[in-house]
Amino acid sequence: MDNSVSEDKCVTAHVHSGTELDAIPIPKSIYFGGAAFGVCFFVGVFKAMADKWGPDFYKKTLVCGGSAGSIIAMQIALGKDPKYAGDVYALIGDKTHARGYALRPSDFLDEYVDELLRSDENIHKSIETRFWCGSTLFYAQHQWHKQWRDNADLAACIKGGYNIPLYCSKCDKLEGYEVVDGAYGLQASDFPHGDDTLFVGACQNTAEINIELSITQMLIPSHGPEYDGLVQKGYDTFMRWDGRMKTKVGVRLPNYTALFFLWAFKLIQVVLHTIKNWFQPKVEQNKRRVFVGF
Repeated sequence: MDNSVSEDKCVTAHVHSGTELDAIPIPKSIYFGGAAFGVCFFVGVFKAMADKWGPDFYKKTLVCGGSAGSIIAMQIALGKDPKYAGDVYALIGDKTHARGYALRPSDFLDEYVDELLRSDENIHKSIETRFWCGSTLFYAQHQWHKQWRDNADLAACIKGGYNIPLYCSKCDKLEGYEVVDGAYGLQASDFPHGDDTLFVGACQNTAEINIELSITQMLIPSHGPEYDGLVQKGYDTFMRWDGRMKTKVGVRLPNYTALFFLWAFKLIQVVLHTIKNWFQPKVEQNKRRVFVGF
């Protein structure tokens, strides 16, 4: 859970001049933060945005994301519809339930990203001006990924941006550096348009569109009535938004405490990965020797 807020500052709100409650304009940019499996709330928000602003609203704004929110942001930037986003969530959730967490849930998300990007070799180019995804460099340095060499580079940036070490499989280095989940290192000054970026989040009191989620809702996929309820809550929460933007810059800060643990987990993961890579060839070599001996 990423509660990155300065405790000594209150969250205030401001309204853009000319904003009408019955005709809320599309913001210059929209950021979807982390929520893990609570991201189904974002599916409802996505549906409400499409209903309020039209299905092509993504062409009129910059959609960005961190952690699981980068998946929703990418789907929106690609022109996918809310039903598609819901179907993807259900597919990954069903796989996770069926395997009984024998594999890390991120493995199924990794599979989805790879499969999606195989559908068109130019996806990385098609979303270049509409989509940003973020990751965190050591210790709390947020970075945006705005351009990619190819789809494989885009996939690596997205996977690195939702990577929580040990809970997720080890991700590739980005430009030679280890990274962790982008939502934890983000502060509001990193938003593309500062306070004018619409923040959609979970357990974030600086987010204009927010939901309080339990640990269970974030770690275990929702299905049936619970899923429907969270999607509806996302829809209703957005529809109730009056267009006011909160003061986020200077209030939303990196989650330094969580990052301490994430980097500790990353160190453990890197050590384990190194040991595995050192032993595995030797094991395979010994197997071949035994086979030849027989």
